[in-house]
Amino acid sequence: MQITCLGHAGLHIETRGGTILCDPWKNPAYFDSWFVFPDNSGLDWERYGKADYLYVSHLHKDHFDPQNLREHVPLETTVLLPDYPVPDLRAELEKLGFTKFVVMPNGKEVELNGMRVMVLALQAPVDGPLGDSSLSVSDETATILNQNDARPIDLDAIQAFGPYDAHFLQFSGAIWWPWAYELPESAKRSFGAAKRANGLDRAARYVKAIDATYVIPSAGPPCFLDDELFGFNDLTGNDPANTFPDQTVFLGYLRDIGIEGGRPLTPGAVLEVDHDHCEVHWPTTAEKAMEPFTDKERYLRDYAARVRDRIAADKRGWPVDGMDVLEVYGATMEAVARARNGDGPSLIEAVTYRFRGHSMSDPAEYRSKREERIWQERDPIKNLHRRLLAEKRATDAKLDEVEREVNATIDDAVKFADESPEPSMDELGKGVYASEKK
Repeated sequence: MQITCLGHAGLHIETRGGTILCDPWKNPAYFDSWFVFPDNSGLDWERYGKADYLYVSHLHKDHFDPQNLREHVPLETTVLLPDYPVPDLRAELEKLGFTKFVVMPNGKEVELNGMRVMVLALQAPVDGPLGDSSLSVSDETATILNQNDARPIDLDAIQAFGPYDAHFLQFSGAIWWPWAYELPESAKRSFGAAKRANGLDRAARYVKAIDATYVIPSAGPPCFLDDELFGFNDLTGNDPANTFPDQTVFLGYLRDIGIEGGRPLTPGAVLEVDHDHCEVHWPTTAEKAMEPFTDKERYLRDYAARVRDRIAADKRGWPVDGMDVLEVYGATMEAVARARNGDGPSLIEAVTYRFRGHSMSDPAEYRSKREERIWQERDPIKNLHRRLLAEKRATDAKLDEVEREVNATIDDAVKFADESPEPSMDELGKGVYASEKK
C-alpha cells in the first residue's frame, strides 16, 4: 500500500482495490488565519484528484475545502460518507455536484473492490454538529488507520479491524483557546501549557491503544502567516505553552516515552508500507523535505511573503461590523484609497441590523423583543457617542451641538422635498450611469 501525504490530514491512499482521496485541504481557512504546513500548493492536484473514492472526514474548514474539490475532483467520484445523524456533510457535497455516495454503516466493515473499509462517525454531543470520523483501510498488503481529528471513546470497533501497520493521527492544537480570549497573559500561558501537554498525552494514549507498527503525525498543526498571527507558530518547539507543536515535537515526545516507529511525512512524500516493512519516498531528498522543520522560521517567513498579496486581497472581501462607525469608516477609506490608486473597485459587506420593520405597515413580529434589545444595545450612534466621551475626544456640549446641526440639515432637506414640484419622467434615468454627462 502507498500513502501520499497531501498536507495536514490530506492523504492519497493507493491500494490493490482502488485509490482513496482523504481530506484534500489546500486553500487557507478561517479568514486566512490557517494555512497548510508545510505548503502543499505545488502538488499535482489534478493527479491526486482523480481517485476512485473521496473521503471527507467532517466539515471543519481544514478538512473540507470546497474550492479544491470543485477545481480538482471529478463529480463522478464515489464519496465514502460517514453515517452522521445530520445531513450537513452530504448536503455540502451535493451542492458541489457530487451524486454518488456510499453511506458507510457506523463502525461496520464494508468490502469495496477487494478492500476492507470502515468509517467510525463520532456522534456524541461533545463532537458537535460537524462531527468527526476515522477511516480504516485494509488490502492484502497492509492495514492503516486514518484517525485524523477523531477522538473516539470506544475503540472496540477500530481495534477489531486491526492489527494496524500505520496509524495517522492528530496531536497538535486545532482551536484558538486560550489565545483568542480576554484573559491575563499568565492565565493564557497556564492554560496553553495544560492544553499542549494534554494534547500530546492524549495522542500518545491512542498510539498505545492502537499499537500500530508505524505512527505518522497528521492533521496539524496549521501555520499562521498573517503578520498579526505569526507569533502563534511554534518556531522552536521549546515553548511549553504553545498549543501548536509540530510533527517533530510529537515524534520526540513518543521517543521519550519509549515508543518507536514514528515517521514524519511532508506534502508529496510517499509512505510505502506492508506487513513487513515501511519506507518513505521523498519528493526530492529527506533533508530538503524536512527544511520546514529544521529551518522553520526562515521557511515560514518565505511562505508568508509568498501569500502576503493573497491575504491582503482576501481581507478586502471580509465583512465589517456595520454597527461600528469607525470600522466602517476605516474600511471605506481603504476602499477609496485602493480605487484612487488604480487597484479597482471594492465591495464592502457591512453587517448591520434594521431596528424597525420594512415600512409603517410592518410591525416586525418575526423577531423577538430580546433579539431587538441585544442589537439596540449595539446602536452605532450611541456607542460612538459613548466612545468619544470615554476617550475625551468630545464633550457632551459639542456632541449636542452636532446633533442639533444634523437635525436642522434633515429638517431642511425634508422641507425642500415637500415644497418641490414632482420631477418629470425625463429625470427617471438620470444619475444611473457613471458615464452620463452632467
